[in-house]
Amino acid sequence: MRGMEFFVGIVALACIEVAAGALLQDTTGLVTLNYEASEDGITLELIRGEKTTLRGTIGKGRNLQDVSCIGSSLCKLSDNEILSITPIQHGFNVTWVKDDPTEVFEDCYELDSGSTNWFGGPQRWHQVWPLEKMTIDGSEPYVIKKSDNFGVAERYWLNSNGVYIWLTDVTPLWVDQNNNNPGQVCFRAEAKSPYINRERVLLAYVIASMDDPKVAHLNAINSVLGAPEAHPGDKMIEEPIWTTWAKYKKPINDETVLEFGRTIRSHGYEGGQLEIDDSWETCYGSQQFTEEKFANIQNTVNTLHEDGWRVSLWIHPFVNDDCEENSAIGKRLGYFVHNPQNETNAVWWNSDYGHQIDFTKPAAAQWWSDRVKSIQETIGMDSFKFDAGEVDYVNQPGVYADAESSPNALTHSYIETCVQFGDFIEVRSSFRGQTYGKFIRMLDKDSVWGLENGLASLITTLLQLNMNGYVMVLPDMIGGNGYQVQPTADLIVRWTQANTFMPAMQFSFLPWDYIDDVEYDIEGIVKKCADLHTEFAPLIINAMERSISEGYPVNPPIWWVDPTDTVALSIDDEYLLGEEVLVAPVIVEGAVSRDIYLPKGQWRDGNDGEVYEEMLTILALVGVFLANSAESAKVFSSGVVDLYFEESPDGYGFELRRDNVVKMTGIFGKGVDFTNTSPNFNVTIMSVDDGFRVDWRSSDPNFQTTDCLNLQSETLHWYGGPEIYEQKWPIEKLQLSGDDAYVARKDDNFAVPERYWLNSLGAFVFISERSPLFVDQNTEENPDRVCFISKNEGPYINRTGLFSQAYLMAFDEPVSAHRSAVAQFLGEPEELPNVNMITEPIWTTWAKYKKYIDDTIVSEFAYDVLDHGFKGQIEIDEQWETCFGSREFIPDKFGNIKNVVEDLQEQGFRVTLWAAPFINPDCTELILEGEEKGYFVQNTIGNMTTVWWESNDARQIDFTNPEASEWYSQKLRRILQQVGVDGFKFDAGETDYVAQPGVYPHVDQELIPNILTKSYIKTVSEFSNLAEVRSAFRTQNYSMFLRMIDKDSVWGLDDGLQSLVTTLLQLNMIGYSFVLPDMIGGNAYRAQPDLELVIRWTQATVFMPSMQFSFLPWDFEDDEQLKGTEIIRSMVELHTKYAPNIIAAMEEKLINRTPTNPPIWWIVPFDETALGISDEFLLGEDILVAPVMEQGATSRDVYLPEGSWVDGNDPAVKYEGPIWLDYNAPLDVLPYFIKE
Repeated sequence: MRGMEFFVGIVALACIEVAAGALLQDTTGLVTLNYEASEDGITLELIRGEKTTLRGTIGKGRNLQDVSCIGSSLCKLSDNEILSITPIQHGFNVTWVKDDPTEVFEDCYELDSGSTNWFGGPQRWHQVWPLEKMTIDGSEPYVIKKSDNFGVAERYWLNSNGVYIWLTDVTPLWVDQNNNNPGQVCFRAEAKSPYINRERVLLAYVIASMDDPKVAHLNAINSVLGAPEAHPGDKMIEEPIWTTWAKYKKPINDETVLEFGRTIRSHGYEGGQLEIDDSWETCYGSQQFTEEKFANIQNTVNTLHEDGWRVSLWIHPFVNDDCEENSAIGKRLGYFVHNPQNETNAVWWNSDYGHQIDFTKPAAAQWWSDRVKSIQETIGMDSFKFDAGEVDYVNQPGVYADAESSPNALTHSYIETCVQFGDFIEVRSSFRGQTYGKFIRMLDKDSVWGLENGLASLITTLLQLNMNGYVMVLPDMIGGNGYQVQPTADLIVRWTQANTFMPAMQFSFLPWDYIDDVEYDIEGIVKKCADLHTEFAPLIINAMERSISEGYPVNPPIWWVDPTDTVALSIDDEYLLGEEVLVAPVIVEGAVSRDIYLPKGQWRDGNDGEVYEEMLTILALVGVFLANSAESAKVFSSGVVDLYFEESPDGYGFELRRDNVVKMTGIFGKGVDFTNTSPNFNVTIMSVDDGFRVDWRSSDPNFQTTDCLNLQSETLHWYGGPEIYEQKWPIEKLQLSGDDAYVARKDDNFAVPERYWLNSLGAFVFISERSPLFVDQNTEENPDRVCFISKNEGPYINRTGLFSQAYLMAFDEPVSAHRSAVAQFLGEPEELPNVNMITEPIWTTWAKYKKYIDDTIVSEFAYDVLDHGFKGQIEIDEQWETCFGSREFIPDKFGNIKNVVEDLQEQGFRVTLWAAPFINPDCTELILEGEEKGYFVQNTIGNMTTVWWESNDARQIDFTNPEASEWYSQKLRRILQQVGVDGFKFDAGETDYVAQPGVYPHVDQELIPNILTKSYIKTVSEFSNLAEVRSAFRTQNYSMFLRMIDKDSVWGLDDGLQSLVTTLLQLNMIGYSFVLPDMIGGNAYRAQPDLELVIRWTQATVFMPSMQFSFLPWDFEDDEQLKGTEIIRSMVELHTKYAPNIIAAMEEKLINRTPTNPPIWWIVPFDETALGISDEFLLGEDILVAPVMEQGATSRDVYLPEGSWVDGNDPAVKYEGPIWLDYNAPLDVLPYFIKE
């Protein structure tokens, strides 16, 4: 579960001095925590800026007045009781821990309900909203339970001041709100049932404070909750679900199901999903159809398929006693949850004598899954409705292997088991399952109107789930379940309307059954709403995709568009779809009108088109190009940014303006026939903050789109784009062929292909990772243009239609634009790599020795470095394995490797090891195992052949398969344990080593093939403390060094020394600031480097994050003459001297999104000269570096932008910029300048 390891080691990180008036600051310096000890705990006040955003008392009931810290790193309250408050970015980690399971900790916070609203918390039977209205009984454990509809109870509280509290999964949590302590929420850690078998008590949580609740929630999604990685199948969104349950309950059979389907078809509904609910098994838990009712189930399913239905089946996690065979197997093999008395009885709604499968045991989960798969394969079921999953059906307390994650681990493991069954499933309970991206169904609603589990609670539950990170919400069936009373016609109509803009519509009661009850056209009204839902399905899917890429809710509360609106913050009967549609359904019985609050903006009535200018601003306008549109010019506005369209013979020309200044121009829909009266596509333009999102959709997989930007290279510069062999900068100089898929590939050094183009006017385009992208730039067909082509060709396979999405954004200048891009799209790391990789050089065997290495050579190499006065990190490169992929050392070459590693570590070296994601054919046993288990990537005809530099018939690990990823990682962990190396150099990772096109069945098909690279980096991030990678895609959030792909031992931009600086700039400007320059002097592929090249290369890397050597200067014949060793030693010392500045610049990346090594225009974004400079760079914002990169040169031109600059070589000399210098730079001089 995400977050399980969040607080590991935290208690050893902070020492607080509990004293009157004490204060702490977070790592940004923006958030202050005032605290004061008392006889009843410690009172806290969280302040951001000058505003108090949270107040509370921690350690309630404890006399802490006289406590003082013991030691330098822990605040001990007794010998084994520790309190830790640790500053983090935007807040603090708070941890109480004691190695005594009888201890109780309680921290309470003021709700301040008169001035503050709260969101998050549990799903409830009586779902009030906002959360401060809710009462929670602290005598009940805060776990996932059937009682009170507690099917989703995340440990997350968010307030309208921009503060969130998130409690770790391992806290034995009890929550008391507005109960024993009115006006407060109290979080108590107590290790009593169901939290048993614990050796300690831990109360651990995050308090974070942001500018507003929207910013805070997005931070929580990124930091603790997690964003979905996929969304449910499109058809489940577009077409209704029809379930037998509410209409028929248990009396169902083959004919009932077929008649249900026929009736629906006869009333004009096409497609859809028909769900066969309860009472189909021979006994509950047999997972076999009863022949008395379903003797022809195979034919029934086939008939439904022929009529266009998808068919799903109700499934549960129980085995009843009367299922004697499965009950006996489960008991014998220990597959059922049991209590401390070893009793396995579980009470659920279909039996008092059942048993709950223990999904925390892999074997038990597999036993259950195999039987579900058997139904899927033999009967042809398309999907399943997975019911239950809560923890309190068994005799309490349940006993689980991992005591600290119990009992909620049962729910998490159940859902984790269920999600393997495809994109059309639904679950009803969840814990820490936000990332799965499957439908989570609201618990059964009653057929009543109010908040007591009726229609009104449909909206509050929708908001509650969305604001806990569960955005793929399946509303319960329209009209409720008909338990106590049957729904009325009015209730069905109003429920249908309320449901229309939610992610899916689910019927059981049929509207035409009510025709005789009312005078109005109930069937017509319901059908109109269902059609409206289908019409807006692309917008729903767009909202889901934004949730995947940015963490936004699909159906947020209306304050989402204006988080400072105090009225909007409390609205509980309206909701949004994305940021484009506000929905205010009538949910009061008998009402024919209602009050509606529109937050700030311009709102167009969806029924009659009337525009309302209410109190405040504009939401997002949605524009759809229609083939029969009579308008030739169109304008879309998002406030300060406007998008102008003008029809042209070749699509629509556009201008993106900010404050009426043109920032970007281009052609939209190049070559598309907009005059077609029956188009096979739609395109939606919607405004977002500071720009627009453009979505293309077509059900025709052969449809393709081309949108082009004018580079205007005479007046504009561009940044971003791909890492490439000839790394020209700025990137308007690049030429890219639209024949090649824009994916991570070995060809042309295309290892980091981020989809981001930023220009010098402050506009940028960002293309979704779901777009099947090809890029054509500066070709004969598109001179001085970059064209983004979306087409389902090459590696982009298995797509049912075409989807393409781009963001066009405009800001005042490129610095603020880039910071926004990092925040919204690119992402940023949460911490630094190992600082020793910054402060000390890396010494790799590769360029010097290539494959000819063994124990002795590695040891001699290290001691040679040591004898010349250097230290750092020794990297053992390629050719150490018995066969490539074995992860076992060759005994003849490395029989003494463990002792060598230990010796080098004793000498002060760190030792790392080369690793790749391939297995060569001579690793016979591994090849057989991987092929049998499906661990390798294969293409569409089953070919697994992988061609890489060490084999033409290898296999590529499929890191999109979690089991394959774990298989790979286990072997690396074994090396760490057995040999003791400190980390790894991870090579390759691009997508094009495998036979094309690669097939990836375990992931969303719209993410392939780059998901392979992304998954590889995610896998190896486990070892990120001392690791480097060379490929990347959407992985800016990982705290690892990204190594430039292999450089050649030449001087020019053709992968030589000059490309070192341009690649540094390119990587920094796509969000990768922890850059590891490739080895000094290059790899000696085309030629051996001479000492001059090695010296100048060393100088160029001094102010980059790390220095990496392989060629040793003292090995060159002219070393004594050129004094190469002395010069290089001085450069290493200079790097060490400025290492604190490098670390500070890297930390600045974490705090305010400043690249570690930006281009020099970063500090002068309006300087036309600086905007075009490609051979200088900055460290942070204070040091400008201008290395000599021309062979034989002893001087160079240097441009210093505006400001006062001190010569780094002669501090007595100062220059006032802007100025050009003819700077003298003999071989021992690196030109660099420090800004005053």
